Amino acid sequence: MKSALPPAAFDTPQTLADLFASPAAPRDPLADSGRTLEYRPDLDGLRGVMALVVLAAHLGWLDIFPGAAAALDLFFVVSGYLITHVILSDRAAGKFSYARYYERRIRRLFPALFALLAVSAVLGFWVIPESARHASAASLAATALYANNLLIGLHPIGEFAQTPLPHTWSLGVEEQYYLLYPPLLVALLARGRGPSFWGMLGFTALLLAVSMLTSTRSVSAYFLTTSRVWEIFLGCALALHGGRLSFTRPVRELLGAIGCAAIVLTSLRLPIITSFHAVNVIPICLGTALLLLANEGSQTWSGRLLSRQPWRFAGIASYSVYLWHWPIIIVAQRLWGQDFPIWLRVILFAVAVAAGILSWRYIEMPFRRPDAILTRRGTFVFAIAGMAIFALIGAIGFVMTGR
Repeated sequence: MKSALPPAAFDTPQTLADLFASPAAPRDPLADSGRTLEYRPDLDGLRGVMALVVLAAHLGWLDIFPGAAAALDLFFVVSGYLITHVILSDRAAGKFSYARYYERRIRRLFPALFALLAVSAVLGFWVIPESARHASAASLAATALYANNLLIGLHPIGEFAQTPLPHTWSLGVEEQYYLLYPPLLVALLARGRGPSFWGMLGFTALLLAVSMLTSTRSVSAYFLTTSRVWEIFLGCALALHGGRLSFTRPVRELLGAIGCAAIVLTSLRLPIITSFHAVNVIPICLGTALLLLANEGSQTWSGRLLSRQPWRFAGIASYSVYLWHWPIIIVAQRLWGQDFPIWLRVILFAVAVAAGILSWRYIEMPFRRPDAILTRRGTFVFAIAGMAIFALIGAIGFVMTGR
């Protein structure tokens, strides 16, 4: 018998028709102790805008978006906020369990990732330059184990420039965190909502300090979990505020405007305040936090703007767009060289977005629906087997291509 997974508080639309339907008004986020929210289209819109910014920067428009690297910091804050709300919603409904939590993560992330790994294995063994195949095999194994950020962070970044999976470092940061997060949140909630909020804020401040102390001028610090985890904790803390950060409508409008300005300005020009990455991205992280708070309960002008198409559409498929864009770029580099003409950039941009939409529709969604094709046990078997197979393929390739 298949395990039925009711839609989570932030589940995305299930069909293309749902995508273009008018956004439903969110319920009051403080209406119950679980702070259950309806689908928030503004968050999909925010993710969609930044995913397109990252794609444009990687295609060679970095001169327009020199701060695009900070977009991933925005994703970490939003991710922490959403996953905490999902756990709170399940606890309020009496449905939370660790098995349910991890099953949802697997259904959400693994199918598209495994498809990417299969394609990347082919590219890594037969398409990319022979000099990059050793690093590509190592990256394949590390990505399968959600540890690619550690591999890249501890080695010269240039080794992975021509491989198909360097962008998966961000997935490693998230999953290393979310593997251990539920027990921490449950332990904090056992002490009450107030202590949970203040405790999470304390963790955020502590981890920001750790990030500053452990960062170096080396590019490697950019990829390590210690440099990023405070951003996820910030999002988690925002989800726990329980009314402590609620504001009047005029104040929320102002907060939304300030948040948008911080994100736009950071994307156009990432401020290099110090040699510490954590300090440099504080503006975009705080801007994201302000947008999250400004549009709780009801939307401000910033929320309505982000809820429009095509931003919301791009946000729905942003995970798959992000996964597939880099292998597409790698293949194009083999065919046309490193510097793409403008016409090719436009075509590759469209191809990456189309690949992401197809991946979302035909790979992600069949596994995420309540009538998904795998039982709960089958889902865990699928995850463990897939990780083991791709890690083994990567290990074999690493040995075969050894120098």
